[in-house]
Amino acid sequence: MLAKGEQAPDLTLVGLDGRSYSLTEARRAGWVFLAFFDLACPTSQLSFLYWDRLHEAYAGEGFTFWTVSVDPPAEVARFVERSGVTFPVLLDRDSRITREFGVLATPTHFLVDQDGTIMESYDGFERAALNRLAAVAAQRLDRPAVELAGEEAPEFQMACSLLLPL
Repeated sequence: MLAKGEQAPDLTLVGLDGRSYSLTEARRAGWVFLAFFDLACPTSQLSFLYWDRLHEAYAGEGFTFWTVSVDPPAEVARFVERSGVTFPVLLDRDSRITREFGVLATPTHFLVDQDGTIMESYDGFERAALNRLAAVAAQRLDRPAVELAGEEAPEFQMACSLLLPL
């Protein structure tokens, strides 16, 4: 997994909505939060609610929120329809971007600044880290901080190993 201080590789992926998403273009508008997930991972499933809260609270001018999936597009589409999440889901059909970011487990999170530097990275579900990311977004956008994960959320849940095709 790429670490804090490293450069994020550029990515251009197609979203579930059919649009093309470019990290370079998104960085011009502000910071970008990327969350890599696998639908089969219980820790990713736990994270969806909190990612949706983050997206609803902060996404827009100056802060972009994307998720990246290596799952088959039809499965991702069913998930989005059933769950009602509002965040953009990008499809890494050949797992190239997932590999470039060094993702070995899901969920894996990256916060990338306008210069492409990774400001935060971690895997699994960590309540304090998620709330810290929300606080960073709030500060960058000069908005009140929203506690995304309260006492109802576990403090920590391990990431799931990600098995990528060769």
